[in-house]
Amino acid sequence: MRNPFRTAPHHWGSKTRSMAPRTVRRVLRHLLMVVFAFAALFLIFKAWQIRRHRADDTERTLQALRVAMLASIDEQTGDTILNPFQKSQVEMFAKENGLSVSIVPFFSLQACIEALEDVRVNIVAEPVPTTLEMKHHFTLTESLYDAAPILVQRAEDTVPTSVLQLNEKVLTLPGRSPYVAQLKHLISEAGIELQIEELNHIGLDSLARLTRKGEVRYFLTDTKNASLLTSRYPELSATLIMGVQQPMSWIVEDYRKPLLDVINYWIEDVANRNEDN
Repeated sequence: MRNPFRTAPHHWGSKTRSMAPRTVRRVLRHLLMVVFAFAALFLIFKAWQIRRHRADDTERTLQALRVAMLASIDEQTGDTILNPFQKSQVEMFAKENGLSVSIVPFFSLQACIEALEDVRVNIVAEPVPTTLEMKHHFTLTESLYDAAPILVQRAEDTVPTSVLQLNEKVLTLPGRSPYVAQLKHLISEAGIELQIEELNHIGLDSLARLTRKGEVRYFLTDTKNASLLTSRYPELSATLIMGVQQPMSWIVEDYRKPLLDVINYWIEDVANRNEDN
């Protein structure tokens, strides 16, 4: 007869073996949690380092801004001449914001943009039209003023009164001109054969001199620059508007949002003051 008070023998070995995998899994789970925690902390620390570096870099940039500007050479003296309007704008911006600015002259917009891309300057203070294409490629400020593209030519030549009269003509642009895409669209809409010639590393002033000599027939710029050039060179004429009025902006080095914010705040402040006056 079976004794009801007799207990079944314990199989300690099998129980230990069944508990071992669970213990290992628990330990591995805790180890993975520790690894993930350290990885998260490392990523947070690196992100903080990057933000701190950018903040320090931005502060150093604001303390000593390098600004690219278009320049020309005086034919009489050989001196370097800066655009007087843009020079006064840059100097006013620096003075009102307590910043140190070093103006770096270049003789073409192409050279200005290349210096910005190589991080040799922080701002290109040569206003460009705020088109979708320009916004796609560059960081632009708020509008400084509005201007329209206009045709420049010798005053003694027949002045075209319509885009259609430019059929089978050659229009010259400086390298990396912001007007290339607009001009191609205008040609397509007008249905004319207008050849676009791009000259690398040449500035507006050099184009004006070539046009004055008859070596260039037409070139395109904005109405504000055209006014300066026709005042400097009375042999030139600018009458045919080649597009609508557009906001004109400076180009700012990428990833410089604090710098962009400072410039935009100043532009808005100047606009408000002008409205009050």
